[in-house]
Amino acid sequence: FGATVRARHIPSGRAVAIKLEAHYVQTYGEAALLAREKEVYDILLADPESRHHIPQVNWFGQQDDYYCLVLDLLGSSLSHEHIGNAFPLVDALEITVMLLTSLEFIHSKGYLHRDVKPSNICRGRDDRSHEIFVIDFGLAKPFLDNGGRLPFSTNLLFVGTRQFASRAAHFGIEQCPWDDLESLAYTLISILRRGRDDEPIAMPS
Repeated sequence: FGATVRARHIPSGRAVAIKLEAHYVQTYGEAALLAREKEVYDILLADPESRHHIPQVNWFGQQDDYYCLVLDLLGSSLSHEHIGNAFPLVDALEITVMLLTSLEFIHSKGYLHRDVKPSNICRGRDDRSHEIFVIDFGLAKPFLDNGGRLPFSTNLLFVGTRQFASRAAHFGIEQCPWDDLESLAYTLISILRRGRDDEPIAMPS
């Protein structure tokens, strides 16, 4: 129902990323998914600290048959780094520290990401290539309401990406900040085992 494309801002010549969503995705009177994602960005971007954790939004609106969310263009995602080769441990540890800080920032605003995985973690570009950014807030959800936790729920529909989702997500249990951290752990295991898929995982005796 959507796609992300690379484009160029004609007046400035600056490269951007445009996330597209077809109008027909809006059903049952609900807001378009991309519109809800833009609301999450608005809340996060209200804090200047956000520039170190998420891409900046340049524009949102409708164009022809699509909703469009224009974001700063980032570098490669972790899913495209060191393909077929072992991911350097030092790089993984450095990325972990930055991601823990980013998730702490997102959680401090009362939101869960709910889809932490290699393809939703990107490096910056040019002079910011050493920074790590979290993207795609399409599944993000508030977990705080007026300063308190939202009610605990069970028997929920699955949300996330199965390979990286937490146990709570698989069992239909309401997620909390810990679930984003669990998904982060699975993400790190995935990239550290890259190029070593045939090796067995050692289990404690």
